[in-house]
Amino acid sequence: SAAGGADIQCQRPCPHMLPLRLGLAKLARRQRNFRLARRLLDRCVPGAAAAAAPVPLRWAIERAAYEQVLLLHAEGDVRGACDALWEQARAAIRVGAGDQASGGLGLTRAKVLLKFASWLPSEGRMLAPGTASQVSRWARAAREESGSASGADEPANERHGTAAATLEQLREACLGAAVACCPRNATVKLRWANWCHQAAFSAGTSAPASAVRVAAAASFDYLALAAADRSVDATIVVPLRLLRLLVRHGSEELGEEFLREFGEQLARSP
Repeated sequence: SAAGGADIQCQRPCPHMLPLRLGLAKLARRQRNFRLARRLLDRCVPGAAAAAAPVPLRWAIERAAYEQVLLLHAEGDVRGACDALWEQARAAIRVGAGDQASGGLGLTRAKVLLKFASWLPSEGRMLAPGTASQVSRWARAAREESGSASGADEPANERHGTAAATLEQLREACLGAAVACCPRNATVKLRWANWCHQAAFSAGTSAPASAVRVAAAASFDYLALAAADRSVDATIVVPLRLLRLLVRHGSEELGEEFLREFGEQLARSP
């Protein structure tokens, strides 16, 4: 309509229109109407600075920037998308849990971190030449911003100095920061629990007890959140993984105290 066209052309962002514009931009991107998607995103928050904006507008600015990244990726600019997404992910790692009270902003930052973590195995390797050094710089920056995200002493695989270890350290920092940004979201917690489980099992029976405990705690946290959120269907995979942890690691090397703790958590789980 004429009114809608005038609103798109408006140079001053109207906060009540931003969710609609962002939703339309997302729909246009998924329909591969990239020109319309970019036009909508360019008009969302022109000239606004995220740090100085009020929280509702800051959410829109960060969400629009995230949509810009997804649009770059859809258009085929994989390297540009990865580089831009890293800048957003690094900022989210730095902020961490600072904006937990604003749920929309925390969820947007968690989505950025989850997306970056999911791109690492494939798109990260597509940044050649210089992929290994770039990922190493990213991982070093992530450690400087957040420290150890999981609370474990070392990554479970302990393959220091390898590209695979660096990728896992970076993924750990992103997923741990996503939980900090959005601690009550079952989907975010499930992604963290999946990584913890994979990290614990990648070392086989030699996994340190701390990694096994983190994996078990993350899994129980997810089950509790899924039970509280009726819109989430808890996956059967998580209880099966807990059973696998018990079968593989519930042995003498972990001690009776661990087995008691595991049993108590199982009894409290929904």
